[in-house]
Amino acid sequence: MSHFPVMERYREILFSHRIPALAPEDESVQRASLDEESFSSFKRVVSARHLTKIRRRNTYGILVVNETKHGDPNYIGANTFAEIAVAFNARKKIYLLKDIPDTYADELVAWNVVPLSGKLDALIADFVELVEPRQYQLLDLFQ
Repeated sequence: MSHFPVMERYREILFSHRIPALAPEDESVQRASLDEESFSSFKRVVSARHLTKIRRRNTYGILVVNETKHGDPNYIGANTFAEIAVAFNARKKIYLLKDIPDTYADELVAWNVVPLSGKLDALIADFVELVEPRQYQLLDLFQ
């Protein structure tokens, strides 16, 4: 969730191409205001709700904003990797904003994840060409 402003920027770009996009709830306010137990409970509910959205029939795919984090380029955290696995299992298209990180390269390549190298052109072309836009949405995932 540390790249929320970047996610907002890319969501606006997608909207400008008539691609509806949803993002997970911003947890920063709750993290700051809740004790550890209450935040864990909140996170379970929010995570379950987001995973359900990934599996919906009208979800075309996911876009993972995998910016550099902790000095690791193309970073994907544990929660985001779990969301990618759910998307793969639900047969959704999976895009990485940047490139495939070495950490999960075997799985991501086998799952036909599409690295975008910072450019949304391929995602936009796929969405416009392959789906009826009024029937689908794209979910955004970010670190």
